[in-house]
Amino acid sequence: MQQRTAMPQIDVAEVVAFHFVIPDKTDEMFNAHTHGLENLGHKEFQVLVPGFCRSAAWAILSNHAERVLNRGEMFRPGDTGEIDGVLCGYIEVPGDCPGDATRIRIVHLPGRYYPSR
Repeated sequence: MQQRTAMPQIDVAEVVAFHFVIPDKTDEMFNAHTHGLENLGHKEFQVLVPGFCRSAAWAILSNHAERVLNRGEMFRPGDTGEIDGVLCGYIEVPGDCPGDATRIRIVHLPGRYYPSR
């Protein structure tokens, strides 16, 4: 019987950077997103979270990046999924600056519990 050799896992921290944009005084939500996945053929991920949830944002973004890098999963706008038993969806949003590529925002469903921007 032939045994399969496990593929080496890619360390997300070596490929992907996580960027937290501090909100201005009119907005309490942090824009947390990835940099580096687009170089590998996948759109960057984004979440919006209150400032006290930065560790949760990092956990969600790193989980999704790991799934892309090591499991070959692809996420597209309009898809639905699950994060720790919570239903989520994926929508396309513009980048932060003119000329930035669009991103995939990870949102909790139903949308009425999530900011509409």
